[in-house]
Amino acid sequence: MEEKKLQKSVEMLHIYSREKLEIVGAVEVLSSTDKEAMIKLESGILIVQGSGITISKLVPEDKFLVLFGKIKGLAFEEKITKKSLISKVFK
Repeated sequence: MEEKKLQKSVEMLHIYSREKLEIVGAVEVLSSTDKEAMIKLESGILIVQGSGITISKLVPEDKFLVLFGKIKGLAFEEKITKKSLISKVFK
C-alpha cells in the first residue's frame, strides 16, 4: 500500500514599502474597493485595508496576486467549515 503525501499549501506575502503586496497562495478575490480587498487564500481569508487599493495582477493557475495602494493593515480570518458553523448554531 502506497502512502499518500499530504501537500501543504504554501502562502507567502511580500510587502514592498507598504505600497505593493505580492501574494502566493491566493485562490480568488472575494471583493475589492479602493479602501479594502478581501482575498481568499487556501487557509482562509486575507483582508487588506488601506487607500487607493487596486488589484494589478491575478493569475489563478499559479495562485499569484499583486496589489497596489497604501497598505494600512492586514487581517486574517480562518476558514469556517459547515460543521463548525452548525455546531455554533446548535450550542
